[in-house]
Amino acid sequence: LIGFASNREGSYDIYTISPQGGVPVRITTTPANEVSPTWSPDGSSIAYASDARGNWDIYIMPAHGDSPIRLTSDPSDETNPAWSADGNAIAFESDRNGNRDIYSMPPGGGMPIRLTSDPADDANPVWSPESNAVAFESNRNENWDIYIINLSDGKLSQLTQDTADDRDPTWRPSGGFVGFASDRGGKFGLYFSHPRWEMAVSLPTPALNATSPLWFPDDRTMVFASPTAGEPGE
Repeated sequence: LIGFASNREGSYDIYTISPQGGVPVRITTTPANEVSPTWSPDGSSIAYASDARGNWDIYIMPAHGDSPIRLTSDPSDETNPAWSADGNAIAFESDRNGNRDIYSMPPGGGMPIRLTSDPADDANPVWSPESNAVAFESNRNENWDIYIINLSDGKLSQLTQDTADDRDPTWRPSGGFVGFASDRGGKFGLYFSHPRWEMAVSLPTPALNATSPLWFPDDRTMVFASPTAGEPGE
């Protein structure tokens, strides 16, 4: 199943749908906004961001919905959760120290670990398939680029260095390549690169903007959001 957020019923809720299409199933129904769903590796749970208590926090619920558990409780805004491939951690972005940085914490709760501490904004974390690195987007060089932080030694590397905005990283399930959205062609389209490359490869995309790519487990397919596919707000 594919999880996504939609405001088709007013506020944003989490829905699921088959990769083959069909009727979306709504799994959150609160008056609050729920966005940015991410599946646990075993498919049993979904982490997401919600503003149910005024600010944005990270929640976890069973994949069928109901009984959400609040994972973070800081008065700041915490969004864009990403579940590690080994299931042991959830990365997210938080502005608890003024700007947005990347944090990680166990899905069962605990003290968040701060992974980045640059004065710029770091956002949209995604785990490597080995769960030993996190890719994210940052505007630390004024425009948005993709970076990778190695969790074993804290080493930071810059994956993209184009003057355009490169955003929404997604790691290939078998490793190596990182996909992302970029407006380097004048509109947002899909690209992928490799930490050892000094270039990015463009993927065929629709005539309008393509953003928020997600690499499928088959290593060959990407899901993405576009105004040409579905209603506004999805």
